[in-house]
Amino acid sequence: MAVATEASGRAGPGTIPQVDTASYQRLPDDSSTTGALSAADSYTVAAVLWYDGIGRVVASANFGRQDVGSGLTHYIFDGITGELIHENEYGIPEVAEDSPPEPLAVDPNPLAGIDFQLQLTEYDAMQAFPTSSVEIR
Repeated sequence: MAVATEASGRAGPGTIPQVDTASYQRLPDDSSTTGALSAADSYTVAAVLWYDGIGRVVASANFGRQDVGSGLTHYIFDGITGELIHENEYGIPEVAEDSPPEPLAVDPNPLAGIDFQLQLTEYDAMQAFPTSSVEIR
């Protein structure tokens, strides 16, 4: 019997572009869980994409580990149950429904603890210009 140790996915429904993604990896000591992996029973990392009016990515945030065992701040999956945090009728988590986070001022102590990585992009008529890539505390 083959056992999946990794899985990824999540996409917007119908014509809605993908707004969030999650990647799951089976816990090293788990040899009995069957079925789909989730934030409740695996290592889980998650990210969100935000789009402009013509479908170009203008911001992305990598929230890192979002599984119940991480002990970190949770933006996508609940830290106790592993369920999506306040998903709407399309299964989109609350953080993806809001505007992208604003970059914070640079912290003089870079080891203060990082919650997630944010990348913003501006466009002109011909090409994209990454405007910032920052770690949010």
